[in-house]
Amino acid sequence: MAIQPTPTLDLNLYPHGQLAERCGLLIKQMADWENSQGARKRTLKPHDRLARDTTGKVLLANLYQAWKGDPLATLGVILKKNFYSIQRGKIGPYISYTAMKTLLTFLSDRNLIEIASKGKKHPEAKTGIPTQIRAQKDLFEYLYQDAGEYDLRAVHPPVILKATKEEGKKTILYEADHHIEEIEQGVDFINQKLLESWPDIQLSDQDMARFKDEGIDLCPKIYTHRTVYRVFNNGTFDEGGRFYGGWWQQVPSRLRQHITIDGMPTVEMDYSALHPRLIYAEKGLEFNGDPYDVGLDDKFRPLVKVTFQKLINGRGEARQPRPGSNEPTFDPSDVGLSWKQFVDQIKDAHSQISDLFGTGIGLRLQRRDSDIAQAVMLEFNQWGIPMLPIHDSFLVSLRYEGDLLLAMRQAMKKHSGIDVPIKNANRSISNLTAQLSKHWEQYDQYDPSQDHNQEPELTGLFVSGYEGYQKRVGDMVREKHRRTFG
Repeated sequence: MAIQPTPTLDLNLYPHGQLAERCGLLIKQMADWENSQGARKRTLKPHDRLARDTTGKVLLANLYQAWKGDPLATLGVILKKNFYSIQRGKIGPYISYTAMKTLLTFLSDRNLIEIASKGKKHPEAKTGIPTQIRAQKDLFEYLYQDAGEYDLRAVHPPVILKATKEEGKKTILYEADHHIEEIEQGVDFINQKLLESWPDIQLSDQDMARFKDEGIDLCPKIYTHRTVYRVFNNGTFDEGGRFYGGWWQQVPSRLRQHITIDGMPTVEMDYSALHPRLIYAEKGLEFNGDPYDVGLDDKFRPLVKVTFQKLINGRGEARQPRPGSNEPTFDPSDVGLSWKQFVDQIKDAHSQISDLFGTGIGLRLQRRDSDIAQAVMLEFNQWGIPMLPIHDSFLVSLRYEGDLLLAMRQAMKKHSGIDVPIKNANRSISNLTAQLSKHWEQYDQYDPSQDHNQEPELTGLFVSGYEGYQKRVGDMVREKHRRTFG
């Protein structure tokens, strides 16, 4: 019988603020418990103490979040000895199998968690079926004291290096040279600015609930997934390097128009058909026009684009989209061509670069476009302006539209030597956005040390149906104001 996948621990989820303090206090209680059980024979070494503290905080953060979502929910914990050690490049050096086992025993003995079912081996699961645990009410109530809505955060190393597909794409520990250290420092600075801002999405509570039912649970991720990291591929820093991790990257493109930063409307700009143009530039050629127009009906453009990306990212021939996948459907009777004829038509339309198809050049180009992305973001961050990256596109507050256009053009010219058309996702500002952004801007500009008028009220202009969005942004505007003026 096929196994059903279950949610497992997010090993990059950490508590912050008051919640982290409560987790730390509970973990310290383990020492008294061990003494009472006679379980510890020697004093913990510094590394083991860090392993216990880090593993405990990750475990408790996951239990806390699961309970908030559904008190009856279970979490999968993988208890395989080498499972954590082989992921050091992704989860850091301190989460350990030994600490995880001890913590589960402690929490279970104190009746703070329930072991719903023990893990076991299974031929269809590389890591077996995880042990299923469930938080108990007493644990949640202990952790909940003074905890804020945003006291959970996903934390990743700024740079992750992955092995090849044949090696299971496992994370690789690496020794950073000066250049990689510069990249790491740049990502850290970008994240610092992201954490000083509040990206959100102006959707009604009803829409948020509907998307949750469809598997897009944005609300918790808006709090937890607020930073980014770069992922390099195939065991080399010459391939990949794109930014991942931000919740806004998981938002379908049709909804990105509703994203705001600190309550202000945003604009999105992206480089038009970047990789085809960069490949032509590699050959010393300039490409004008639409590279995905290969003489077929315009309705097949998404299919042409996906296939082109396969031709440059993969090695060998491009595979036909699988039925039921998220890729555009290929129907020979509709296209009027077989799959081979369809691929050949794309190759013929780009005969000047066809020798580079199937070579994996796309991953090298990702390194270049991600370096360009980091350069654009760092320039904006130095001005104190946050920016949300989505591979080769960017979102900023609408007021910085002209600055973003200039920065993107300059970065492309500097790093590639060519000009690439930039597309602007034109946005129309709704009455709700205009009303709320003006309201928050007035509060943000209120200086209690200078103004003698009554402090603006953040909760007096709620628009029915958008209470969740207004509370999230209002709380963050208030917190930002408090940090500035005390």
